[in-house]
Amino acid sequence: MPTRESRPRNPLPLFRDSTASRFPLSAGQERLWWLRQQDSSHDQYHINCGWRFAAELKREALLAALGGLVQRHEILRTKFLMLPDGAVTQEIVDHVEVPLIWAGRDWQGAIEQAAVRPFDLARPPLFRAVAAELDDGPGLFVAMHHIITDRWSMDVLARDLFELYEAALAAGTPRLPELAVQYGDYARWQRDFLTDDLLRSQLNYWTEALAGYKPLELPLDRPRAAAIDATGKTVVLELPREATAAMTALAWRARVSPAMVVSAAFVATVREPGGEGHHPRRWPQLGGSDRTHSGGACGRRTCRAERDWGRRPHLRGVGVDTPRCDPLVAGRPTIDRWSTSTASGPTCDR
Repeated sequence: MPTRESRPRNPLPLFRDSTASRFPLSAGQERLWWLRQQDSSHDQYHINCGWRFAAELKREALLAALGGLVQRHEILRTKFLMLPDGAVTQEIVDHVEVPLIWAGRDWQGAIEQAAVRPFDLARPPLFRAVAAELDDGPGLFVAMHHIITDRWSMDVLARDLFELYEAALAAGTPRLPELAVQYGDYARWQRDFLTDDLLRSQLNYWTEALAGYKPLELPLDRPRAAAIDATGKTVVLELPREATAAMTALAWRARVSPAMVVSAAFVATVREPGGEGHHPRRWPQLGGSDRTHSGGACGRRTCRAERDWGRRPHLRGVGVDTPRCDPLVAGRPTIDRWSTSTASGPTCDR
C-alpha cells in the first residue's frame, strides 16, 4: 500500500452566489449522472421515505408546504444538462409544479408507481409525493432521485416540511433559519478545490494502491447474468438482544463503531471461499457527524467530506462518499483483529 499524506482541507471560501443559475456538478452528482446515462430503465438510485401525520392532511396546506420546500432548497428545482462542449451542469429553474397524488385509501399502487417510475434528470422536480390514508392515520410518501438528495438530507427535508405545513395551517410564518449557501454553491466550492493536479495525484495513488487486486469470486447457486441490473432482494436479519449486546461490547473493546464490527464479520465470511488475497470493498458513507464513535463506515476516522457536510446542517443535497475499507490481516485472526484492522485502514475518496 503506498503511503499517503492526510487529505488536505479545502482552503477556499464557501460563499453564496445568488446571481448564478448554473453550477458544476459535485463529484457525487457527476458519478450519479453518468450512472443514469448508462442505464435509465430502473429505480436503483431512488431514495424513498414516508412520514405520518397526527391529524387529517389538509390539501392546500400540504401543497403550500411542498411549494415552500422547493423555493427554499434550490436543489429541488434543479435540472441536469449536458452542454455543447460535453460538460454537465446543474441549472436552477425559477418555479416547478410539485407532483402530488392524493391517493386516499387506494394508495398501494400509487406509491409503487411513484417509487419505481424513472426520472428524467433534465425535467425537474426530481421528486414526487403521494398522500395516503393509512389504517392508523394520514401519511405522505416521497420518492426522490439520489442526485438531489441523500439519507442525511431526508431528515432536513422532513424537518422543513413539517414546519412549513404547520405554518400554512396557522397562516403564519415558518420558523426556519435562512440558508447561508445553497447546494450549487457547495458543488462549485468543491470543484474549485479539485484541480487537475490534485485529481492526478489521487489517480496515481489509487492506481498504485489497487494494483494486483483481483475480483472476489464467490460460489454461486446459479450463473451470473451477463448484464448488471438492479434485480435483488433485501434480507433483514434481527439479532437477539444477547448478540447485539456482545457486538456493542466488542465495538467498545476494540474502540471502533458497531458498523466496523459488522463489516469485519462480513469480510471474514466472504474471505473463506474467496481465498487469502485482499479484496477491496467500498461502503457508502453519508456525511453529517463528527461523532466518529457512533457510526459511519469509517470506524474511528471521520471522512473529511463528512466533517465539511456536517457543518451545514440546514443544507440538503448529495453529501455522500464511498470510502474504501481494506483490512490488512494475515492468517486466521480473531474478530477483534478484523474489527481493528478494518477501522484503522480506511481511506476516504470522492
